[in-house]
Amino acid sequence: IIPGETKLSVKNKYSSVDIPVLGRFRVIDNSHINISGIAGIYLNVSSVTKGMAFDSDNISILDISNNSGIGKEIFKNNLGISPYLGLNVSYHINPSVDFFAEPHARFQTSSITKADYPLTQRYNTYGLTTGVKYNF
Repeated sequence: IIPGETKLSVKNKYSSVDIPVLGRFRVIDNSHINISGIAGIYLNVSSVTKGMAFDSDNISILDISNNSGIGKEIFKNNLGISPYLGLNVSYHINPSVDFFAEPHARFQTSSITKADYPLTQRYNTYGLTTGVKYNF
């Protein structure tokens, strides 16, 4: 054992492939503005992790990459269902062009780590999508 301190700089990466199942309902729709709500779920098909993390002893370092064999013991390969909510506000510039803003939220209902790992991780995502839409 060599006394001292070692510092590691690690970038962990979590990726997932999801299938959205969403529905839209219009609240206001007139010649100037359109307001609609979006609700549904995202079905997780697969998840991939890459990087390193501390073991439960807070000293040992584990490779959390899915292909390492150890990563499969920490993180789930399938994250299940995530609810999604959004509100779309579109302003009609002319009959063919709309400017829109859509704040949205997605909630992770279960932990991305397995039950036997001492750390529970859930990621909720909040965002704002804006743009110009051309109507054919």
